[in-house]
Amino acid sequence: MQTFQRPMPVTAVQPKSTVRVCVVLTRLGAGGPPVVVLDLLTGLRQQGIDAILVVGSRDKQHDCETDYPALQNVPVVYVDAMSRSVHWMNDLRALFALYRIFRELRPDVVHSHTSKAGVLGRLSALAARVPVVTHTFHGNVLKGYFGPLLSQGVRIVETLLAAGSDALFVLSRQQATEIVGEFRIAPRHKVHVVPLGIDAKRFEEIPPPRLSRRRLTVGWFGRFVPVKDTQLLAQVISQCMAQSDEIDFVIAGDGPERHVVEEAVRQNTGRVRYLGWVPDLRAVLPEVDVVVQTSRNEGTPVALLEGMAAARPFVSTAVGGVVDMVSGTPCEKPGSGTWFGNAVLTDHDPAVIVNALKALGDDRRLLSQMGCQARDLVLRRFVPQNYVDRTVFVYLCCLAGNINTFRTKSIINDC
Repeated sequence: MQTFQRPMPVTAVQPKSTVRVCVVLTRLGAGGPPVVVLDLLTGLRQQGIDAILVVGSRDKQHDCETDYPALQNVPVVYVDAMSRSVHWMNDLRALFALYRIFRELRPDVVHSHTSKAGVLGRLSALAARVPVVTHTFHGNVLKGYFGPLLSQGVRIVETLLAAGSDALFVLSRQQATEIVGEFRIAPRHKVHVVPLGIDAKRFEEIPPPRLSRRRLTVGWFGRFVPVKDTQLLAQVISQCMAQSDEIDFVIAGDGPERHVVEEAVRQNTGRVRYLGWVPDLRAVLPEVDVVVQTSRNEGTPVALLEGMAAARPFVSTAVGGVVDMVSGTPCEKPGSGTWFGNAVLTDHDPAVIVNALKALGDDRRLLSQMGCQARDLVLRRFVPQNYVDRTVFVYLCCLAGNINTFRTKSIINDC
């Protein structure tokens, strides 16, 4: 029985470089992790590292069809049995398939991304005696996804996996605080803050929001899943429609909670547009003035980064790594959140989010200033080459067994 297939022979990657890395991802569906992983693979290969993607199958229930041009330049091994859905038989098949892949390819490093790949990838890599095993938390499922009992079980599993991992990557300091301090998943020296990088130059041609425009267009981009809190989005839309005639919404995404968005569109015809899944936000951002996010938990949302690169400020719930995506001195404004130079952070109160949006709509000059600071922040802090270089640095330290380097360059100082 065939457990995995190759669209191109891995042995065709010649010559074999000094370091071979297998990057494991659950699936190439919609969302930020596939974009991040493919950018990492491209950067690794540009540095002469023999980087290979090992990926599961698309979840037909939760994933829309998404094409990634970067796949043309990366060797890929597909594991058909590995998917987002939990199915003990398929998961067991995927575990053995991954084990055989690692035994055949003999990578120096296995680097897993997202939760399912993090479990199966690390277990199979440890069984195959891969020299270095690492994992990236894009967000985490330690809270906000499951009930208390199951969440505790997830934390125990992650703690055990962390014990067998050589290094853990997180995308923000806030995530590091959760992993090390709040949930005690791993010791401090194993956790490395490596901020994402995006190619901000792709968004330079998008003009900033127009000062002369009276109407405010709000963009929401992402997957329609419970952790993104589409119900809160619907409440924000409803209250905006009731309180202001000059706020419109543009929504791009897909997922199992699509009906929530479609109902909001139906109730507010003409002022709420749903575009389906948009693979490249450069097609949408020119008509948007501000990006809003309603999530219950996050890592570092790529949609917010791309919005900032296009000089759009954001209004978001203060969750996960989003709290590390702001700049400037915070200013508390009762009833409308905490204001920063490039963004507004709020709690999960639709009234607070609506008040922040109305304030931005009433002060176009402030909106423009915040957009300029947002773009500047992306150019300074979220540099693609830094993301790749820091990741490679950790790989090489692990391969060299240089634990002292880890201890001196800890999560507080990044890596």
